[in-house]
Amino acid sequence: MANNNTKYFVINPNYTMYNDENKVVLTSNNIRSLDNDFVAEFISFFPSEVAMVLSFFTGKDTYQQSIEKIAYFLDSTIAEVVDFIDKYICNPESFTTSSGNYNLFIPKNLIIECTDDSLIRNFTIEEFVLNSSNFKSQPRLNKPLGTTFVISNKCVTDCEYCYADRKTKYTPLTTNRIKELIHQAAELGIRDFDLSGGEFFLHPDWDEILETLIYNGYYPYISTKKPINEKDVNKLKSLGVKRIQYSLDSVNIQKLMDTLKVGENYLEAISNSIRLLENADIKVRINGILSNKTAEISDIEDLIIFLQDFSNIEKITLTPAGRSLYKEGYSYSINKKQVQDIDAFLKEKNKDLNRVNIDFGSFVLEDHYKLEDKSGLFNNRATCSGNFSHFIILPDGKVTICEELYWNENFIIGDLATQNIMDVWQSDKAKNLYYKSQESIQKGSNCARCDDFSKCRVPSGVCWRNIINAYGDDKYDYPDPRCPIAPEFENVFYIQ
Repeated sequence: MANNNTKYFVINPNYTMYNDENKVVLTSNNIRSLDNDFVAEFISFFPSEVAMVLSFFTGKDTYQQSIEKIAYFLDSTIAEVVDFIDKYICNPESFTTSSGNYNLFIPKNLIIECTDDSLIRNFTIEEFVLNSSNFKSQPRLNKPLGTTFVISNKCVTDCEYCYADRKTKYTPLTTNRIKELIHQAAELGIRDFDLSGGEFFLHPDWDEILETLIYNGYYPYISTKKPINEKDVNKLKSLGVKRIQYSLDSVNIQKLMDTLKVGENYLEAISNSIRLLENADIKVRINGILSNKTAEISDIEDLIIFLQDFSNIEKITLTPAGRSLYKEGYSYSINKKQVQDIDAFLKEKNKDLNRVNIDFGSFVLEDHYKLEDKSGLFNNRATCSGNFSHFIILPDGKVTICEELYWNENFIIGDLATQNIMDVWQSDKAKNLYYKSQESIQKGSNCARCDDFSKCRVPSGVCWRNIINAYGDDKYDYPDPRCPIAPEFENVFYIQ
């Protein structure tokens, strides 16, 4: 890269790199604050030495100066350093490589040209000296990367597929305590503080909570089914909110009344809300959940026509309803034929849509669980972030590891009504759940007898929600349904 010798390079500000005691973590930055949707979520572990080398690219030195400093630091030749480092500079695609015991995921454009002083970063070699290097046996992050606060379990609808535990009674956290936790997360350097529900706009102090989040550098993803008024929209605008999500499954009012238990004026009120947001230049993303009552092609086409009347709709996502842990049965599920028909229809429809495409996905077909050999799929599953890098704060301050598990006692790892964040994250209960011993597994579970138990559970984890969906609460430590040794399911939770 001789022609780059006089250029300045810096680690891409879309990424952050930090010392997590026994490993260096490279991950995407606070994506929504940068307003860059192309940066995908990822976590990669780096050895100390590689992180130290990368830390020379701060934007303060030219490429040539950086290479010379690295060569001196490593006691290597210029040619050796160039051969090592050039694959990380302006790399057009992500790739995987290895270094010692590490398999490194390298995101695209890891190191970019520094064209503005605002991109300069202040890394030092010393900050990447590790206390230990036992990351293989202890991969769980020592400090969480993100959290989601479930603001309440109240809602303006009663969806037939509702995924929330709306029956549990609780004493909510005070607004002051919520604000304290936001400040605490910011002081700890926790990257994300998101919001979920229940209904965000039903909290009496939603604007105060949102203002505190934004003040601390958090830009939560607001999702709602509640009609809002001009005062609400003006408040969102004044706080700098750029987009929100509306959940809208259909524009057939009778079907909405049937599946969501809303009134006959609901669709008109939602339409007025989207128009107010349009007038305020606030983008709207639509998320529709399709049950067997709203999944007809004609219904979907009517929904698309309705949404095309608004200039601020930037994304539409349609998802088949999954089985809820808090509703009886799965009678509202669509079937495999409907999935295929919708998929084919949307692929053709997207060819005609200029401004916004429609995504269709996030569903699991029966075929997924009925493979003759599930080992390949299971062994290459994505790592679950629950209790690995993220945690969930329930409305009363109880902390769980998955949004859909709510107050299930098997997964409560602390209580932020009385504890601080790091006390919960570093608690024995949290660690013992993540590094669950085989001896603690009930004898009826195949996991209690599996020779691959340890390497299966760490670091990829299992989907506790799907286990409970398949076998019930009392068998929460049974195998993940994707596992080759999973027994026959007791419940249908997939699309047939």
